[in-house]
Amino acid sequence: MVKKLVKRQVDMPIGLIDRTSRHNACYICESSVLGQTGVLMGSRSTIMSLTLVLTLALSTAAAAHDHEPPKVMLKSRETPQKALLGTYCWVKATGEPGLFLSQCADATWSFPRAREARAGRKARIRFYKAQPPKNLSLRRWRQLNSSGSPRGRGRSVHYELFKRTLDGEVVYDAAFRLPRKNGHVYFDALAKWDDIEGSGSEQDAYWTLHLKLK
Repeated sequence: MVKKLVKRQVDMPIGLIDRTSRHNACYICESSVLGQTGVLMGSRSTIMSLTLVLTLALSTAAAAHDHEPPKVMLKSRETPQKALLGTYCWVKATGEPGLFLSQCADATWSFPRAREARAGRKARIRFYKAQPPKNLSLRRWRQLNSSGSPRGRGRSVHYELFKRTLDGEVVYDAAFRLPRKNGHVYFDALAKWDDIEGSGSEQDAYWTLHLKLK
């Protein structure tokens, strides 16, 4: 179950949020305005001002590219599962020449409700974004501890990345095979992209998924 989504709003320069842990219920959110080279130009300290900046970004530059982490789905022959977005840092245009909005959120561990799938079957994690991730890592666990966090370091998932076109839209699939042993399996994915609008910054996000293999 996702915890309370936003406990507090804080201002801090980009890079001070620890995003090495892969989590899912937001407990710190921040927004910063960047110059064209990625230098911190100022910050917004309230949800109200963040909303105004986001509104400006979406209304003046909406046609440029997506302005938030993409939707991610796990696909197999059974019912698909929408991935749960966790920690992320995303850059978007503000509509002002040379200025970009960077929004970051850190989060605590959480996983979506398990979907049933057939053990050993092929599966894919689909990223609804026209650009391929420049880095992508997938991990899996078989157990959680008492706090709801994965137990142990996790195992890397070997995958192959494929470009697909669906109804004229480009998506990318990370194809892999599910474990052959029955039971719960917990995944997380970390993907990184370069911002295509010239801010000089990376965009990155974590997602989690949860299957019950039969």
